[in-house]
Amino acid sequence: MRTFFYRFISNFPFGVFIGVEATLLFVWALSLPGAEHLSLIPAYIFVSATTLLASSVAIAGVLTTLQQNEENRRLERARKLSSARAFLPPALSNFCGIAQNGVRRLRTVYEAQNRRNALNNAELELSRLSLPDEVVTVFRDILEYTDDEGVSKRVQMLLREYQIQYARVQSLIRDANVSQDSYLRQLVVGWAYLYAITGTLFEYSRNEHHTVNDDDFSVGSAMRLIGVINDDHYSEEIGLYDRTFDRRR
Repeated sequence: MRTFFYRFISNFPFGVFIGVEATLLFVWALSLPGAEHLSLIPAYIFVSATTLLASSVAIAGVLTTLQQNEENRRLERARKLSSARAFLPPALSNFCGIAQNGVRRLRTVYEAQNRRNALNNAELELSRLSLPDEVVTVFRDILEYTDDEGVSKRVQMLLREYQIQYARVQSLIRDANVSQDSYLRQLVVGWAYLYAITGTLFEYSRNEHHTVNDDDFSVGSAMRLIGVINDDHYSEEIGLYDRTFDRRR
C-alpha cells in the first residue's frame, strides 16, 4: 500500500500536466478568434508547465524526506531490537532461575509432613519470585521492536502464564491453603511449565534460530532439569500443562 502511494504521488503531477495541457490546448483553440492568437499558446503552456514542474519538485522533496525518515525509523528499530536481543539470554537465564526456585520451594511444601510450617519457612523465598525490572525491560523491548509474530506471541504467553502462577503463589501464601494435593502439584508443575516455555526462546536469543523453537518443549524434561527426578507424582499435571502449551501457542 505504501509503495503504491509513493508511486501514485510521484506520477500524479506529470499526469495532471498532460491532462491540463491537452485541455488548455482544446479550450484555447476553440475560444481564440483568429489564428494570429495561436502564438500565445506556447506562453500559456510554458507558465503552466513551470508551475507543475515546481509542484513536482516539491512533492519529490517531500517523498524523499518521508522515505529517509522511514529508513531511519527502520534502522533505529533494528538497532534497538539487536540491543534487546543481546540482553535476552541473561534475562531468560534469570527467568529460569526464578522458575526453578518456584518449583523447588513449592515442592518442599507439597512433600512436607507439616505443610503449614513448610509454607511459613518458604514464605520469604516464595515472595521473591517477582521479576526483576531489568528482565521486564528486556521483554518489553523485544515486544516493542520485533517484527517476528512468533517471538512476540511467545513472550506475551510467557509473561501471561507467569502472572497466573505468581498470583496463585501469592494466594497460597495469603490463604495458607495447603490441604489440596492436586492444587499443590499444579503449582509445582506450573513453574516447571514456565521453565519449559522459556527454553523455547533460547535459540532465538543466541541467534541460533530465526524464531522460537518448540521442538524440545517438554514440561517433564523441565522438571528433570530442575532436579525432580522421580516425577511420577506429577504425571497428570505434566500432561495437563503439555496440552495447555499445545492449545495456547
